[in-house]
Amino acid sequence: MTRGKASIIVMGSLRVDFHVRLPREPSDGETLVVQAAGLDAGGKALNQAAGVRRLGGKAYLVGRVGDDVFGKVLLAAVRREKLSRDGIAVDRQIPTGTALPIAGPGHHYVLYVPGANQALQTEEVSARLEAQANAQMLLLQGEVNREANLVAALWAKEHGCTVVLDPAPAEAISEDLLLLADYVTPNLAELAQLTNSEPARDVSEAIFQTDTLFARHSQLTAVAATLGPWGAYVASRQGHFHVEAGRVLAQDTTAAGDAFNAALAVTLADEGGTIRQAVERGVLAGTFACQIPGALPSLPHRDDLVGW
Repeated sequence: MTRGKASIIVMGSLRVDFHVRLPREPSDGETLVVQAAGLDAGGKALNQAAGVRRLGGKAYLVGRVGDDVFGKVLLAAVRREKLSRDGIAVDRQIPTGTALPIAGPGHHYVLYVPGANQALQTEEVSARLEAQANAQMLLLQGEVNREANLVAALWAKEHGCTVVLDPAPAEAISEDLLLLADYVTPNLAELAQLTNSEPARDVSEAIFQTDTLFARHSQLTAVAATLGPWGAYVASRQGHFHVEAGRVLAQDTTAAGDAFNAALAVTLADEGGTIRQAVERGVLAGTFACQIPGALPSLPHRDDLVGW
């Protein structure tokens, strides 16, 4: 397990995913035989922390699970991924978070039940972050309560720690939290919500929305927007650029964004790379992940990524 000081703190959700793959959209009231279904450990924080470790980074995971069978599933996954469980609290009253990722031809969405993730305590957050006071980077997401995220982001600012915000779900991201971020990594749906726009219909609209978000928040170092099959687009202090993705048959995009964020964090924090290098590697990692069903099973190791 990862012990001692980590360079990348990942705080956020741990959940059990019941993923379902549909052959088509069902009609109202229809019973539909599905192509595949399964149960996996997941959650954006667990996925991103595991992704960081698989890519050679040093991650410290902060989160909360319930005192139930699903909590045990998640803690077992933490051990398998060689992550420390020191930063994970066990809630004796609120059950573990769960989600239902649903994928099918032309669509993908996730139904999320926060559970213990929403009960992450600010006092716990402060204590666990202080144990990693020399960290270079903090990864945050929207799947825990806003107060915990704000406490973590403020702590990072006080300690000279870079904040990377994955604004998922976008509706959970407050303006106060956005103002504390250094990097923001929205997908197409989140980008539209954060700019009060309709979802982009092409690359040019996605580029306009990314530039708009960056212009609205002058404190940001960069907005690195993931654009699905269009790759990623970056608006940054170092320049604006588009990174195209390779053409692949996407099986399940559940953890593609998490793979992207993990690669970006490792490149920037552990290897001192540029934003261009970080996003190019993020696109590689996300493209790899979307070809494999499930969350944790899809996250690449460094050897999986040709061109790293």
